[in-house]
Amino acid sequence: MIARSSWLPLLAFAVLAVTSPAARAQTTPEEAGFKAIAASEATGEEISRQRNLWVMEVRLKPVRLVNVDVTDPKTGEKKKTLVWYVVYQAINRPITRRDDVRDTVPVNVVDPPPGPAMFVPEFTIVATDSEAAVVYEDEVIPEALAAIRKREKKPYLSTAEVIGPIPTETPLGSTNEQVVEGVATFRGIDPATDYFTLFASGFTNGYALAGPPPTPEEAPLVLLDEDGKPIAWRKTIAQRFWRPGDEFNQNEGEFRLRGNPVWTYRPDRAETPAADPAEPDADDEAAEAGE
Repeated sequence: MIARSSWLPLLAFAVLAVTSPAARAQTTPEEAGFKAIAASEATGEEISRQRNLWVMEVRLKPVRLVNVDVTDPKTGEKKKTLVWYVVYQAINRPITRRDDVRDTVPVNVVDPPPGPAMFVPEFTIVATDSEAAVVYEDEVIPEALAAIRKREKKPYLSTAEVIGPIPTETPLGSTNEQVVEGVATFRGIDPATDYFTLFASGFTNGYALAGPPPTPEEAPLVLLDEDGKPIAWRKTIAQRFWRPGDEFNQNEGEFRLRGNPVWTYRPDRAETPAADPAEPDADDEAAEAGE
C-alpha cells in the first residue's frame, strides 16, 4: 500500500498536466475533427481598400446528421426530423499591415464602411444537383441544438447566440486563443442531394463593390440598388461537398470534402445562387469507383 501523503502530490501533478494550457495545446484542430480550415488571409489590395479590415480563421467539421423530435410552432405537434449540422471554430487573427507614410489617409469620413461592425455569422447551403440551384438557410432549432451539445460534449452556440462584438485578436502561436465555437443547423434538405456548397459569411468585414472601387469622379456612375446604395460583394468562405449516397439511407459517413475551403466574393442579395455545377469531377468519379 502507498501512503496518502505520497500519492497526493502525484495526483495533483497529473491533474495539472491534463488541464494546463500546454497540455490542451497538444490537440491540433485536425485531431479534433476540424478537417477544413480557412486561414485568415487578405491580399494587399483588400488591405489597402479597407483600413478597418478584419478576417477570422475558420475551422469546419464535415457535415453531420442528428435525428430529433422537432415541435411544429403552429400545431404544437412533434415530428421526427433529420437535421444537417456543421460545427465550427473561429479565431480573429491580426492582419499584417505596412505603415502608410504617404499623406493619403482621408481626414473626413463621410459614410461608415459597409462591412459589419459586429460578429454576425451566417451559413447557407446551396445544392446544385439540378439546373436550378436550391438554397437552404441556417435556422436555429432548439431541440437539435440540445442533441448536438450532448453528442459533441461541448456547449456549441447557435448562430443567433454567437452574435456580438468582434472577437479579440489572437496571434498565431498563442496558448490562450480566443475561440468562438458554434454550430449551424439545417432541415428540409432534399435527401437526394449529392452536390452542394456551404457558404459561411460574417467571418470578415471584407467587401468589394461590383467592379473596381470607384474614384470620386466615377462614384455618381456606380450601379446602385433599390435603396440607393452601391451594390456590394461580401468576402465569404465556400466549402464544396459531395455525398455519394442515396435518399433512402442517409449516412453522415457519406459526406466528402471537395477540395479546401476558399475565400470568395458573393453579392449581398444574389438572385441566382453562385455555386459549382452538379457534374462530378474526376476525383469524385475515382472515389465512387473505389480507386
